Amino acid sequence: MKASRHANWFALALVGVGVLAAPTACSSSSSKAAGSDAGAPVDATADTSPSIDAAPEVGPSVTGMKIVTASGAPLQAAAGDAVPLKVVLTLSDGTTEALPAGSQVTWIAPTTVVAEDPDDAGANGILPATGAQPTAFFVQNPFRPERTDYPGTLFVVDPGTGATGALTVTASVGDAGTVSATLTISPTPEGDPDAGANLFQTVLRCAECHGQSGAGSPPTPGPDGSVEYELQGMTYPYPAPGLNDMSPDGGSPNLAADPAWSAALLGMAAQADMDNNGVALRKPMPDELGKKNADGGAVSAEDFAHIYAFLKKQTQ
Repeated sequence: MKASRHANWFALALVGVGVLAAPTACSSSSSKAAGSDAGAPVDATADTSPSIDAAPEVGPSVTGMKIVTASGAPLQAAAGDAVPLKVVLTLSDGTTEALPAGSQVTWIAPTTVVAEDPDDAGANGILPATGAQPTAFFVQNPFRPERTDYPGTLFVVDPGTGATGALTVTASVGDAGTVSATLTISPTPEGDPDAGANLFQTVLRCAECHGQSGAGSPPTPGPDGSVEYELQGMTYPYPAPGLNDMSPDGGSPNLAADPAWSAALLGMAAQADMDNNGVALRKPMPDELGKKNADGGAVSAEDFAHIYAFLKKQTQ
């Protein structure tokens, strides 16, 4: 019988190895068996070896926990990346194993930002201030209940002032305690506007709502004289905003013209459905987390750097 790998995993107890039973006495081939004739021939093929209880088959035991990326990639990111993380058990043979079903994981550090109501947001932004160290956070967005990919996803928005930086993440796992890991954070890569045009207009199809040059969705008259905006075949009372390097009619600048934005914050907004002030982005803004880029890989900080570079060149 195979012993449990972690009969009491919350205590991270090692599984004990079974002890063999003592050998039983055996009969000599010349001994008289009860109820048999003394002169009866002995069966030379009979198994007369000592009998022992079979030892239990024991697998690797639980030695602890650790934080890893959900993709299996190294613990590293660039500003603009969204990194799904998870906690796993470590085993004595050097492998890992998923936590038992129902394990409660709470991400403690860095902070978790709760997105604000787009119809009733505060005047001041709620994102953590950037500084010498890398800045990242987890997200809860109660205004996008269809999203199930927020827990454990770390949104990196600033690399800090150094060429590379280190960021510690910490999680609590039920009654088993806490576990931490360090991510290496690098600056946002340089963007290529031509690659950004392909991503914006074709691959991710941002242009379907925001326009080919990122100027935003045009208004259409509503049946009662109001203004409506057609987005993905449906009408909304609000537009897909302009994203390019313009300040329409002398009003608030678009994303690429606003110094409060960056390529990293664009990546966060597209993947967290939350703007640079922590305000939830409403439907039909899609979830870009895990979408595929032009090479078939998951979209990354580099892809959003490309898109940002494209938007910075658009002035129409």
